[in-house]
Amino acid sequence: MKKSTLFVLLAIFYSVTACDNSQLSAVSDLTEYYDEARSFENGLAAVKKNGKWGFIDKTGKEVIPMQYSDVGYFNEGLVPVELGEQWGFFDNKGQEVIPVKLQYDNVWSFREGLAKVCKIGNFECGFIDKTGQEVIPVQYKQAMPFHEGLAVVSKGEWGIIDKTGREIVPLQYNDIPSNFINGLSVVEKDNKWKFIDRTGKEVFQLQSQYSSVFLTTENIAVVIKDNWDKWGIIDLNGNEITPLQYNFINLDFQNGLTIVAQNNKYGVIDKTGKEVIPVQYDAISIPNQGLSRVKKNDKYGFIDITGREVVPIKLEYDEVWNLVEELAAVKKNDKWGFIDKKGKKVISVQYDKVNNFSEGLASVQKDGKWKFIDKKGKTVLPKR
Repeated sequence: MKKSTLFVLLAIFYSVTACDNSQLSAVSDLTEYYDEARSFENGLAAVKKNGKWGFIDKTGKEVIPMQYSDVGYFNEGLVPVELGEQWGFFDNKGQEVIPVKLQYDNVWSFREGLAKVCKIGNFECGFIDKTGQEVIPVQYKQAMPFHEGLAVVSKGEWGIIDKTGREIVPLQYNDIPSNFINGLSVVEKDNKWKFIDRTGKEVFQLQSQYSSVFLTTENIAVVIKDNWDKWGIIDLNGNEITPLQYNFINLDFQNGLTIVAQNNKYGVIDKTGKEVIPVQYDAISIPNQGLSRVKKNDKYGFIDITGREVVPIKLEYDEVWNLVEELAAVKKNDKWGFIDKKGKKVISVQYDKVNNFSEGLASVQKDGKWKFIDKKGKTVLPKR
């Protein structure tokens, strides 16, 4: 009895030891760093190991296996992946929604239910739906993603199509710089610029000749003249809001504000053309979390919307990024770290590369190896 009991105990011991070794082996695999790592988005991050891409969750679990040569970005719950020159789509639960059998050279993320696809041979593009069906044939030399149910396309001349591929605006224009915004688009032919509605009907023809015209989300248009050297703003009736006095105007208004440049100095204006932050800085960002990052005389700081220095412009870094999740990446002597919105160093300058914080974590690289850290600088992934 004692002998048999001993054998049973030994068997249990070796069984448990084998199990523990297996688990330890699985954990040790996680201690390997990543070759590349993007930011977390909706709970997942794209990572690369041994030349292959996949997606992990915040526990380090592979939700989409690391076996793909390329991966895109999630949108509308799906992400494109490439394997052996074929593409497919996964959802954020790791389910293959569109099998990796699509024969295209480039595939984009979905926008409004359709994804742009291209073949490089003649560089022609079309669109597929979420079943992988090519609903708009690959035939256009250029195509913008769908927006407000319409897409700008070109076969040399430009026009606009709907989601069935029907030409809403015939391919007859020399230029259509952007998709419809708030029901309007802008087109150019024979150096004449016009605003058109969703039916292609002319709403207003601009009397002045411009190098280009761009609609914005603020129901105003940025106009450019003199070989792209003079920038201003007009309303949708062609009335001048901001004279053609700037050398650059950022087209991306945020909360009614955008960046302008004049004689290599930068500031911020609102949609009425008022200079909210004077054009006097060597670099500036759109206010985020109430603060703008500014540079002057090779030093950085943060100012509020009134121009008051919240963090004096005395920070001696080679580069400072915008505040994201209350932290800003900073660079000194080719190494990166993070400061808070008071300018205090939170994570020491030690990394070769960094990405901004997203969902509480930032991907950082040191000595060619990528990992994820929290806002205290502690390594979270890979697990140790």
